[in-house]
Amino acid sequence: MNGSAACTACRAGTYNDKLAATTCLSCPSASHTLLGGSDEEADCTCNAGYTGAAGAECSECIAGTWKAVNGSSSCILCASGKYSSEPAEVSEATCDDCPAHSYSADGSNTRTNCTCHKGYSGPDGSDCQACVVGTWKAVNGSSSCILCASGKYSSETGEIAESTCTDCPAATYSGDGSELPTDCTCNRGYTGADGGPCTECVAGSFIGYAAIFPALNPAESARSYSSIFASEAVGTGHARSMLDSDQAWTASTRNVNQWMIIDLGSIMHVAGVAVQGRRGSAQAVKEFDVEHSIDNTIFASTGTGFTVAWARDEARSTVLFQHIVLARWVKIWPKAWTEHISMRAGVIGAALQCQLCLNNSFSSAASTAAEACVCNAGYTGPDGQTCVSCAPGKYKTVPGAAACTDCAAGKFSATAGSIINTACQCNAGYTGANGVTCTQCGAGTYKAGLGSGTCLGCPSNSTSPAGSMINTACRCNAGYTGANGGECT
Repeated sequence: MNGSAACTACRAGTYNDKLAATTCLSCPSASHTLLGGSDEEADCTCNAGYTGAAGAECSECIAGTWKAVNGSSSCILCASGKYSSEPAEVSEATCDDCPAHSYSADGSNTRTNCTCHKGYSGPDGSDCQACVVGTWKAVNGSSSCILCASGKYSSETGEIAESTCTDCPAATYSGDGSELPTDCTCNRGYTGADGGPCTECVAGSFIGYAAIFPALNPAESARSYSSIFASEAVGTGHARSMLDSDQAWTASTRNVNQWMIIDLGSIMHVAGVAVQGRRGSAQAVKEFDVEHSIDNTIFASTGTGFTVAWARDEARSTVLFQHIVLARWVKIWPKAWTEHISMRAGVIGAALQCQLCLNNSFSSAASTAAEACVCNAGYTGPDGQTCVSCAPGKYKTVPGAAACTDCAAGKFSATAGSIINTACQCNAGYTGANGVTCTQCGAGTYKAGLGSGTCLGCPSNSTSPAGSMINTACRCNAGYTGANGGECT
């Protein structure tokens, strides 16, 4: 102002770049002067959270960045593993950490920039879960964990490479996503414990389910009954049906509608049942039917009319089913008994084992079914079943179920089980090499036995019909006399 009035310094945030000015000018938006008395616009510097040249318009720090001081310095990126979703932030503390086990690049501006680490999976920006055992994930991001391939397993969580899936031992196999070495079970045609080692079933055998002993003996709490004598609680008194228990299950009444159910706890292969009578008593079930179920609702017949011969007290009687079944619940229906319906029972399980082919049949190594056992040469029958020797007069040259072949006309094989056509020899009265066409002995000759021998001439002055089988077929000619087969005079 003119005159002798005193001049006043422009306050902070303003400036005056002209002489004799009567007002101070405000700094551009989002900028400030640090001290009063600023005499040029360049004294206006950007506030914290903003950036730009001194004296110019200031831009807010974008989301994912921050700036803690006034001035023209650049905004700073939030560090990797952090994010900030608001602009004009003035402190590094405004950069939030990504959720556990996730990662973001420098300057990330939203939580969804945080993606799961290798070995972890989940939606972007959310909590990440470790890949479960049997899986792996080699890249960051929201993609799913990948199952270990069949024939492999992985026992640790959070795996980051396919190479962490371990190969199953030789001659074993596992399904996709297997978790333990014991998930590797023996290949068909091999036997051994889960996880190996597994041994090949040798030639002349096959892999199949077979009964295993001793019998399974589920707890009393795994048993239920149609009725209980004196209505006692399961596991007490007359409701103790475990093998070797101190008493037995005794039904409250004697009729064929009584039953016992045993729960095996899981579905398994079942080959039969083992039963006992009541301890210290003649009471026993001596005939029963069996049913099985996988849901305890629908029961199928396993066999009817099973009979057992009882030895008193602790002797067990074993009954094997005609076919091995899959079951969790086994139901026994008493049909005949001594004195009263009383019994104890267990279940005979089944497991894959190498089993010998039936007599006179053979299989290649590592065979996977009984039907791989085929009848030897000289025997016939359906694959996997009883083989019967070729009868005399027949032969069979190759293994399998084919029928035995009849010897050609005029031939006969003297023994059962012949394996080649040369076993077919010319009958008496015929001659020829074994296995080829036989020629009938001519008139005046004979041949007494099987084989390739020649026909013999009748004695002098005698003759025989063609095909003669014995020397007594030679009879004296007219005008001669003598015993049949002897000299004629």
